[in-house]
Amino acid sequence: MNAPEQLGDQDRAILRAANRVGWLQWQGCGRGGNAVLVRVGGRDAILTNAHQIFDSKTGKTLGRCQNAAETRGRFYPNASYRDLGNTFRNRALDARFSVGVTMDSKLSGMNAQNRFTLQNDYLLMFLEVDISNREAPDGQIRGYVPFSSNPIGADVPGYIVGFDPRFDQDHGGQAMSYQACRFSIKTRLVIDHTCDATKGSSSSLLAVFENGELRLRGVNTAVRLPIGTTAPTTENRSEWNIGIPAETFLTHWKSLSVEYGE
Repeated sequence: MNAPEQLGDQDRAILRAANRVGWLQWQGCGRGGNAVLVRVGGRDAILTNAHQIFDSKTGKTLGRCQNAAETRGRFYPNASYRDLGNTFRNRALDARFSVGVTMDSKLSGMNAQNRFTLQNDYLLMFLEVDISNREAPDGQIRGYVPFSSNPIGADVPGYIVGFDPRFDQDHGGQAMSYQACRFSIKTRLVIDHTCDATKGSSSSLLAVFENGELRLRGVNTAVRLPIGTTAPTTENRSEWNIGIPAETFLTHWKSLSVEYGE
């Protein structure tokens, strides 16, 4: 990233998007992961992966959660910020602002038994109170990640933004990262991408740069490329990492007459 006085439009877009990606902690479950702030049905909500908390084949909850009724959580939108003294003394999640979230099973990708496939591995959770109209720690109105025009093609330029556990130790706590990478979107069923990803980076924002901001093209879901890859080791798209494209959940919500993006 350039120095503040040298920031370009895309640099500023990345910083704005970072205020709209946070950490979801499942209460009492000992689990957590990335979540992207969006607007659905006129309310603030977060998108995340179903595999964070449910077993795809059995539908049972993972970690220490005993049943689906316990799948409540807290969303930490400022998890990547240092404290004012830059000492990381307050990097613990319980010392940071959070807001409660509750899963909406009808607007999520699982079936009635909480089972799901790779193509519908997503959860939608509504925030107890809206935060998109409030100030973020940098003094800007936080906003939310808008949906993109959903470009398709074999080589769409994009970005990944989210928390990656590889960097936590080096930075004394959770640290957000970003990377420019390539998307291959041919079927509107899957995003094959070259973004460097690892276990724990699921639900990171996959975005494209449109109209001066990063807009949601999908969320990261699974890793196939060698961890640490900054350039594809193959041009075979079927060996790239995997994301869920926005069409998957937008089509679902539209079928239920649920508006999104405002």
